[in-house]
Amino acid sequence: LDCIFNRLRARVKGPAVSIPQIDAVNGLYLHGSVGAGKTLLMDLFLASLQNSTPLQVRSYRVHLHDFLRNMHAELHRAKHLQCFEGFGKDLEFPRQHQQTERSSSKGTAADKQAGNPQAFLVEDGCSQVSPFFPILPSNWWLLGEQDDRGRRRTGLAAGCIQIGRSGTGPTSVEKLALALALRLDVLCFDEVAITTIQDCVVLAPLLKVLCQQGVLVIATSNRAPADLYAGGLNRHVHLPPLVKAIHGHCEVCDIASAVDHRERKAKDEGDETHSDAVFLWGCVAGCPQSTAFVESWWSRLCPPTPALSQGNPGFQREPVAVSYSRSLNCWQSPCRTCARFNFNELCEAPLAAADFAELCNRFHVIILQDVPRLSGAAASSEAQRLIWLLDQCYEKHSRLIMTSQAKSP
Repeated sequence: LDCIFNRLRARVKGPAVSIPQIDAVNGLYLHGSVGAGKTLLMDLFLASLQNSTPLQVRSYRVHLHDFLRNMHAELHRAKHLQCFEGFGKDLEFPRQHQQTERSSSKGTAADKQAGNPQAFLVEDGCSQVSPFFPILPSNWWLLGEQDDRGRRRTGLAAGCIQIGRSGTGPTSVEKLALALALRLDVLCFDEVAITTIQDCVVLAPLLKVLCQQGVLVIATSNRAPADLYAGGLNRHVHLPPLVKAIHGHCEVCDIASAVDHRERKAKDEGDETHSDAVFLWGCVAGCPQSTAFVESWWSRLCPPTPALSQGNPGFQREPVAVSYSRSLNCWQSPCRTCARFNFNELCEAPLAAADFAELCNRFHVIILQDVPRLSGAAASSEAQRLIWLLDQCYEKHSRLIMTSQAKSP
């Protein structure tokens, strides 16, 4: 990282010079065990780069799950807008959409929720601003021509066509990468983990085009490139292009550390008083110790007020919005910044990484009660959801208070 930082700083000559205009610098893929300090190293590198060259380098740091979720949403939005632009003269939109277009070029929240493409138009009536990637230029999907089969492809179809395509026309995934490259010099991915075939398929061409356009990619992961997407569908077909893109444009570095700094911090926290600890280990689900621990924290987070003293305990079970217009019922504090869940409500429910991201965006504190010991293939789905929750709490700086049957982390 020091070498990359020094090379970038030395080659940036002035405020008008961007990294794609200078010699290419290989990116870096950091992998190693949990708690080894990979994210800390990347954040220190990015902070140093931004402080030393604040005007010359355009950087963007994002959790990979957030980036992929926004990428799929942007490709879906582009598909709607392409259809509107290509056939706008022949289509008859519903009356309410015509009224929305005349009354407000930006559209209402209800229209955006319904997926009306016109709802994302800005005031000039011509260009579109992405609600997912504000750095994208407007109409980015018009940067290239149709693909070699004469179609504009989005989503999984855009990635699958990479496997057997023979033409030179860019797909929508490649166009998105070209558009991002126009506005970015350094792109930092945290927690590279591939769990779905869609993400595995589209990430390879995206990384390849970004790096070919001069974007420096720094990534962290718990797995080596060849170990990504373990046990995934058609892994032997879709993973090799991604591994080739990573090794072709990034130096792969293994942080072989035997120390888990987060576990060390948890042990230090175990020496604190019971009232200050946020994790309670070795308690059976529903035991008095677990209930007392959670109630103690909940009373501190939701202190009683005169307005709530008349028969109201100070919190209510209400729905909270998650991804894709769905909702999840949970106990919430009066200020609506703290939430309380049982393990089965979060980790046994049909939730994905996007749902946990929405929860952590909404709540500053999340209490998770009665986490069992997770082992074996039977608990793989529950364990994956718990990992997503931990990742999002770390990324969004949400405080997690938890009781678990396990003896230690």
